[in-house]
Amino acid sequence: MAIGVRIVRADGAQLSFGRATARHFLKTMITPLVPFFIGYLMAAFTARKRALHDVLADTLVLKSY
Repeated sequence: MAIGVRIVRADGAQLSFGRATARHFLKTMITPLVPFFIGYLMAAFTARKRALHDVLADTLVLKSY
């Protein structure tokens, strides 16, 4: 909210506490294990700009105006 983005499920539904927790742990534990920051670089090359932790958690980051 502070930076103007919101996280939703890939279908646009609200994010549950469990899925938000899973996304957090995927981001802090799994994505850094992939060599050469490929997990983060995926966002530059995917159509919906999703990083590895977003793909695994089935989430999407949207700008909230």
